Amino acid sequence: MKNCDCYRPDPIAACISHQESISICGIVSTIDPARDTPRVVGEFVHAFSNDLLGLTGTAEQVDRAAKAFAVYYKKGEAGPGGGYMMDHSRAAFLMGRKGEPIATLPVEQSGEAVAAELAKWVS
Repeated sequence: MKNCDCYRPDPIAACISHQESISICGIVSTIDPARDTPRVVGEFVHAFSNDLLGLTGTAEQVDRAAKAFAVYYKKGEAGPGGGYMMDHSRAAFLMGRKGEPIATLPVEQSGEAVAAELAKWVS
């Protein structure tokens, strides 16, 4: 997570700001469990909010979750120092109380766009 150069804090902040008003729980999941240990994931999410939940697991568990949500990911080639990047899709899903998908949040846009989509589900 700390190695990812594509996350944008504005959409995450927009989700956090709506947590209380619509009773949602923000969840962030890793696609690189080799580097994203529970401690690393915890530090990442708590940098945003203590109310944000971070998920990691075994490689098999992460793969199963990624497939369930149609999330693409692939480990890149190792560089000279052994480091690597993870190529992946970026998606944020709004789920209903029974676990059903309701909407895909526009995280590739601004925090305002995410807030506007969340506002549709408040009333």
